Amino acid sequence: SSDVCSSDLVEFNDEQGRPKRTVIPATAFHGTSREVCAQLSDLGLYIDREEQDKVANYLQAQMLHAPSADLSTVPGWITPAVYVLPDQVFGAQDSGRGVYYGGMGEHHYRTNGTLGDWQDKIARLCVGNSRLITAVSAGFAGPLMADAGENSGGFHFWGESTGGKTTLLIVGGSVCGGGDLRTGFTSSWRTTTNGLEPLLASHNDGTVFIDEIGQADAKAVRELIYSAANNTGKQRMTRELRAAPTLRWRALLLST
Repeated sequence: SSDVCSSDLVEFNDEQGRPKRTVIPATAFHGTSREVCAQLSDLGLYIDREEQDKVANYLQAQMLHAPSADLSTVPGWITPAVYVLPDQVFGAQDSGRGVYYGGMGEHHYRTNGTLGDWQDKIARLCVGNSRLITAVSAGFAGPLMADAGENSGGFHFWGESTGGKTTLLIVGGSVCGGGDLRTGFTSSWRTTTNGLEPLLASHNDGTVFIDEIGQADAKAVRELIYSAANNTGKQRMTRELRAAPTLRWRALLLST
């Protein structure tokens, strides 16, 4: 996959003794030393400007002796047996190589409570309600789309205000770690295409819950929906006028 590459896992303690970990793509060592050191400095490692080349050279040399590993720049399936989330990797590669997540951007994945709690306090209460069952099923369906050979798409709930539509999204989002209004798993349609694409990419092979399409600019709705179902973001340029990596995703949307 083009979203998996060789990488260098770096662990250190910052000046306050707190353990830090980051993943540096191997390609970064073919750029400037500043590119490598800036990532470490952001996490609290002090590096004198005059020593940047030495630090980068040292890390690159260590890659020859360290165990091999791959970097996944997007979450989701990187092989039929390995599923990557921002803070956890499920499954193992046939090659035995480790996998680390090094993607950027915000995501809504989190854990809260236990499976038994969720089954008793949420799933049990959905029995007999087709809309709640649809919302919960959508949370589980996102990771299954690859096996089913499905492209991005979704479902939209429509109804009068205060009819419980947002509650449906919160219940569906509880599958992935949401469950309340403050830390829920929902986003808003009140965004731009530039804002929607990173959200979709950071939940690749997952489900995105988006509330209140009525708050979106009416002229932008068509483009937003088309973009979400298109699986691929717009081609963009970096500040150096080079082609930036194109965002990709396969995501199920549940919308209100």
